[in-house]
Amino acid sequence: MANIGQKFNRYSQETKLAVVKEFIEKGTSPIELAYRYGVKSQESIMQWVKKYKESNYDPEAFVDHRGLATGDSAVLKGRPRKKFSSEEEKLKYEALVKEHKKEKAAEKRRIAADKKRREKIRAAKALKKASWVISSANVSSLHKERTYRKTISKYLSYFENSFMFYKAKRYDLVG
Repeated sequence: MANIGQKFNRYSQETKLAVVKEFIEKGTSPIELAYRYGVKSQESIMQWVKKYKESNYDPEAFVDHRGLATGDSAVLKGRPRKKFSSEEEKLKYEALVKEHKKEKAAEKRRIAADKKRREKIRAAKALKKASWVISSANVSSLHKERTYRKTISKYLSYFENSFMFYKAKRYDLVG
């Protein structure tokens, strides 16, 4: 674990490759390589060797990809570009932006459709519950039981929220 304020050494890709090749081809010990190339830890050398072997001896194994975005979406990260090196690059960028906007619009439409579908399901459930409440109100009046006004108003508010019913204001007209 790193300590606060600790500095880490960075070694170039060429240095790493030279150390690893010397280790593999000449069989030089990690201690001697660390001393010769100024590497502070022989563990680092062993990690480089492992990484090099796992990449099937590819010299590009030591390229640092941290902080780099990948793919076409990388072009669209950050502020919009205003300067281009060629007209072709500008056209490619504009095409990517256009495609990205289409994808965003499609995503918004999908989210809106999902929201509408969930509202319909919620309204159907509310309708089912409300029909049960109304039928239970009829039964309860037969059995002289009390039906709570809050329950019915709660289910009616479900209908209002799902836009199946609209609340109408009541006016008493005296004429």
